[in-house]
Amino acid sequence: MICLTINAETEAIEDLAEQLLQAKEEVEAAEAAAVDARKRYEKLDQTLAQRMALAEIESIRVHGYNLTLRTQTYVSVRAGAMDTLCAWLRTTQPDLIKESVHPNTLKAWVKEVRKERGDLPPEVAELLHVYDKFTVGIRTA
Repeated sequence: MICLTINAETEAIEDLAEQLLQAKEEVEAAEAAAVDARKRYEKLDQTLAQRMALAEIESIRVHGYNLTLRTQTYVSVRAGAMDTLCAWLRTTQPDLIKESVHPNTLKAWVKEVRKERGDLPPEVAELLHVYDKFTVGIRTA
């Protein structure tokens, strides 16, 4: 009787594993389709924006949608200029400067401390929400 239970449980686990692999393939296909759709959207957006700008058309109405020509500003800090920029902002625009820790850096530090000490220091533990979640890693055999 025990062998039947073990075999039934093994079969149930194998069935779940097959479902997980199928779901993984579905997610990968959907992500690939989303990447392709995003690229197509961005290309069409740029083409339409250029044509509207050349024709001096600020907005058009199509199928119940208003499409409006707009300008988006993107900013990034030049290589090696972050310290100088932060120093300047601290003196001229202090509200723009925020102290933060990247979530992945914090996660790595928590894992390291827990590995070395077992627990986080109590004064830090009360400031963080930390939980562990079991997942299944998938690699080609």
